Amino acid sequence: MNEDYTYKEAFIYQRDLQTKFDYYFLGVILAALSLSIQTYDSTKEYSAFFLIILSWILFLISFLAGFFRQEKINSAYYTATERIKQKKRKELFDNAQSGVVTLQKSMNELWTKEEIQESLENINDILSISDKYIKKYERQSLLAYQIQKWSFFYASYLYILFKIANTVFLPYYIVVFVSVAIIMINIIFVKIYKSQLKKE
Repeated sequence: MNEDYTYKEAFIYQRDLQTKFDYYFLGVILAALSLSIQTYDSTKEYSAFFLIILSWILFLISFLAGFFRQEKINSAYYTATERIKQKKRKELFDNAQSGVVTLQKSMNELWTKEEIQESLENINDILSISDKYIKKYERQSLLAYQIQKWSFFYASYLYILFKIANTVFLPYYIVVFVSVAIIMINIIFVKIYKSQLKKE
């Protein structure tokens, strides 16, 4: 009993931490987008103007992906909560079917075996559907997080490169070359990292 309680408390604590991090990350993304827009001076002439535009677009995509992720996580939690209720009902009807308990509709009327069997089939259908929805929400939230994370990374990178390009006045072709080179290097490192995770 004590071990179950400890696990439950650890799960709730971990979920609360994850929720705080998710909302903090959303706040950082929105703050970065707002700051980059506020510090932009439309009266100046900038080189590599496309960098700041791409940066704003990626910041916005990152924020929307994070917002979508929160929606799917909440949907998964709600479905999981409803699933727990159905699991308890299933346990009750399983016991009734095996004769451990007797179910009464009213004072003078009992559940028939056919009604119990029909209710069990309905509950099993609900549990099967809820499992599919939970897995679907989990896949969608994981995909949204990848979009959110990498969009934020590249948006920050492009914004920093835009600032550097307009501080030291880099030629256009150097800006493009550096952008492509760093993106390719990053992709290579990500692939190496994922392959190492699979080996472990």
